[in-house]
Order: sequence, then structure tokens, then C-alpha cells
Amino acid sequence: MISFQTSQLAMGISSVLLLLCVWSVALAVVECAPQKVISVTLDSKWSSTPLHLEASEFFAEESNDYFWRYVNDFQELDLAAFSNSTPKAQYETVLDVASRHLSAAKLALLKLSLSLRAHSPAVETFQQAAQDKGFPDDCEFVIEVQGGGVVCSLDKLDQALRDRDETVKLYTFKVDHFYGGAATSQQQQQKPVVILHGDLGAPGFRRFHEELEERAKLREINYVLRHFVRNPSSNKVRLSGYGVELAIKSTEYKAQDDTKVKEEKM
Repeated sequence: MISFQTSQLAMGISSVLLLLCVWSVALAVVECAPQKVISVTLDSKWSSTPLHLEASEFFAEESNDYFWRYVNDFQELDLAAFSNSTPKAQYETVLDVASRHLSAAKLALLKLSLSLRAHSPAVETFQQAAQDKGFPDDCEFVIEVQGGGVVCSLDKLDQALRDRDETVKLYTFKVDHFYGGAATSQQQQQKPVVILHGDLGAPGFRRFHEELEERAKLREINYVLRHFVRNPSSNKVRLSGYGVELAIKSTEYKAQDDTKVKEEKM
């Protein structure tokens, strides 16, 4: 009797060990099976916009005054060195300039905004507006004078202002950046609108900006700045916040003898 029970116990243990071995092998097979990873990205139709311009739009959302502080702070940099630096170095420079005016919480929000490329569409809006006007190809910076046409040199600005047609209107938009804010008094509204199309991070921008800034301070013009990059990047903006799910269904077919089914129905 004892021998029979011992034999049953041994068989039970053997069965358990066998099941454990099979289960371990099955887990090993599952863990070693290669996983198919499908990655989907979404790019914009427009070219990648400079981060220092996107950051300026972040400041513009704070206030018009913050925007122009950022522009003026950027002019204190060595813009030739900035233009030739790596994207990482440019990013760090942008954060360094921004940290002069933003709290730690706001700076963290700016980092998030830049990572999401949240203000790229705003920059591209100005870029498209400039391209639609068909400016000369050899002009890196373009000054658009109300009633006075387009000039690419500061030497021709005085003549454009003298000879301008006062009856011609130059339309501006709510998103435009007016130096000192949009004109409110009737006297200032009669002054010509002068729009500078350019990249505030380009080496030659400072001369144009300082000239128009001085004229704006003297109440001679209404100075507007619009972003314009003469040679846009060939890369596209990688859009964040858009998810694409790919559901892959595994379909298995099982053979069945339908004659038996027919016999059962009969």
C-alpha cells in the first residue's frame, strides 16, 4: 500500500515538474520572439522655422513690450557667431536670452513650447506673407513703405518716404508686431506704416532695426516687424501631438469538415 502511494506521489511530482518545464519553455519562446515596432511620424508642409523666431512669438503672446525686449536683447549678441553655431548652441542661446525676462515656470513653459514647435505656424504665416509679395531674390532684408514701394537698402529709405503716395494704404493685421504698440492717436495714424521683413537673428538685421526703431521713437513712422528668412531650411517641421495607431490583426483559418454539419442538420 505504501509502495503504491509512493508511486502515485512520484508520478504527481513528475507531472508537475513536466508542466513547469513546458511553461518555462513557452515563456522563453514568447520573450525571445521578435517584436515588430511600427513608428509613424507626421511632418508639416512648410519648412522648419528657426527656434529664435518661434521664441519671439512666445514673448509676443506675453505682451508686445516683452516681444520688443527680446528683439533688442538679441541685438546685443554676436549674431554672426550665432548664425554659424550648432542648433544646440542656438537653442541654449535662446534660453539664455529668454531667462532675463522669464520666471523659472515661464522658462519651462517656453522649453515645452519649443519642443512642441507650437509657434512655428505663426512664424510661417509671416514667411508666407513675404513670399506672396514676390520680393527681389537678392534682398535679405526688405523694407515695405506705405505708398513708397519696396526698398532693400537703408540708403533708399528717405527717398521712398519723401516720394510716397499718401493715398495708398498698407494693410496690417492683428498679429503684426508694432513698435511701441499700434498707433492709437489720429496724428500717429497719419504717419506712414513701414514694415521690416527680416530675420532678427541674422547679422545684418541690427542696422535695419536700429534705424527704424529710432524713426519710430521720433514719431516719424509706424514701425512693424515681420519674420522673413531668405533661405529657409530644407527640413520640415516634425509635428507633435498627433498620434497614429496601427492595429494589426492576426487571422487564423481552421479547417472544418462541413459534411458532418450537414448530417447533424438533417
